[in-house]
Amino acid sequence: MVGPNEGTGPRASIYGIAILGIMIAFSASFGETPTVRLETIQQVWRARQEQVHTARLSWKEQVTQPCGSISAHMPRIVRRRLQLTGKEIIPPEDKTLDFSLTLELDDGKGRFTYEGMEWAGDDADHYRPIKYASVFDGSECKDLYPDGLGNGNRSQGGIRAETRFRDAQLYRLRPLLLAYRSLDPSLRPFDLQGFSVCAERKNIGGRLCIELEKRVPPLDAFLRLWVDPVRDFVVARHTIEENGEVRVKIDIDYRQDVTAGWVPTHWVIVSNGPDGRIIDSTRGSMITTEFNGETDATLFALDFPAGTMVVDEKNGGSTIYMSAVGRKPLWKFLPLLFGAFALALLIWRRWPLLKREK
Repeated sequence: MVGPNEGTGPRASIYGIAILGIMIAFSASFGETPTVRLETIQQVWRARQEQVHTARLSWKEQVTQPCGSISAHMPRIVRRRLQLTGKEIIPPEDKTLDFSLTLELDDGKGRFTYEGMEWAGDDADHYRPIKYASVFDGSECKDLYPDGLGNGNRSQGGIRAETRFRDAQLYRLRPLLLAYRSLDPSLRPFDLQGFSVCAERKNIGGRLCIELEKRVPPLDAFLRLWVDPVRDFVVARHTIEENGEVRVKIDIDYRQDVTAGWVPTHWVIVSNGPDGRIIDSTRGSMITTEFNGETDATLFALDFPAGTMVVDEKNGGSTIYMSAVGRKPLWKFLPLLFGAFALALLIWRRWPLLKREK
């Protein structure tokens, strides 16, 4: 909470953003195309990021998988592991899945959860419920599937090697992280440095937007952003292109909020395969938003339940099981086991001598 005389910095930055938007709109009304530098966009994005210290966001998604989209884009190694013949059509018809998701932010920390349905990996039309949670506490990233993955029911988790929020790379989080953590090295989907501002404007949803592009070497790939100068340079569209083809396209709608500026309300994400066929399409709708409220420190901690299979990337990707006693990984008992084995071996080797001494 802030007092009556506090927060003047963010408030001043909000006024600056508003004035900049009015100037751009005024110039556009006279047919002029104002020159916008990347630094100006960064300045406005930084002000919005500093304006929102904490956020609790919940939304719904409808993910549609066209008939045969999973089997058509399944790598051979996965097909062999699942013992599939390659003739299966997965899903056998268009499949629409409903998800409930949450994202919680506290400056450089993040927590992401979802519940929905997934293909189980065995029968072509077998879908099962799935739950997921991941946290980044500012230094360490963990994730957990409490009910398992695919056709397995064992709880699975991971301690990741990254020192940033791993899920920031997910397409489904980009509409939110581009709005509120676009410049945070731990939470941003990508670095804005290296983007160039294109002179040509494009009409996106009835708004004249500025195009930013960045080539991704060594691939023939481009990241593109179309930002709306009238709405504080929010991202109206984001695409990922490879070999001249659009692989991912994200379109975002907004509403204005007194506390948080422009808030994403609806978005559509379409992912395409190398053959041009749609892999899946996602429609997201914001349900609830809460900004600059209090957060509990335990929110960004993740404890693995007893019996969880954990992949610890920090220790060479070793797999450990969490025991039922004290929830300690079983590998911690290895020194005790080796000691008992060595003692038994010593007694066995000395047993003839002990008998002779008698």
